[in-house]
Amino acid sequence: MTSEEQATRMRAMRKVVAGRNVFNWASDILEGLESLWTRPLLYSVRGWEETSV
Repeated sequence: MTSEEQATRMRAMRKVVAGRNVFNWASDILEGLESLWTRPLLYSVRGWEETSV
């Protein structure tokens, strides 16, 4: 990767990071974790044959 490409990528990454704060990052992480657990819990409680997914 050329130094010019590295600089371009670094600027793009800094824009993403600068536009976010710790609350946004935490929210994204918690929503991701919630999505991992919501569906398996529904399946284990109702059984796979009763789901409408």
